[in-house]
Amino acid sequence: MLIVPLAVVNHLIRAVDSEIARLTAMRDAVGDDWPDGFDANDIPLCERIRADLEAQCRESSNALDLGSGKHNWFLTMLIPPYVARMSLPENDYQALKHVYDQWPIDGMVFPLRRT
Repeated sequence: MLIVPLAVVNHLIRAVDSEIARLTAMRDAVGDDWPDGFDANDIPLCERIRADLEAQCRESSNALDLGSGKHNWFLTMLIPPYVARMSLPENDYQALKHVYDQWPIDGMVFPLRRT
């Protein structure tokens, strides 16, 4: 189970949007000759994650329960690179770290807060 405070959902949506843009640009550049580590099928997965985040925001008053599954792994995988390139307020940084810590990715280190 992955619990996400509503206060950081917009950060997660921006992280997903960034990944959609990255994957789409790569797909457009390489066509059917996919490089290692790239799967164009991840684009619809990201779009579904984004839609789920938005839908649950409309239905919840303080936190989202994203359940469990591949989408949680994929979402938490996006958090460290997003945090690494953003200057976040301390409370947002800590909330995103807490979300990540619920479903950490083996071998991925959570970045220090940029100031």
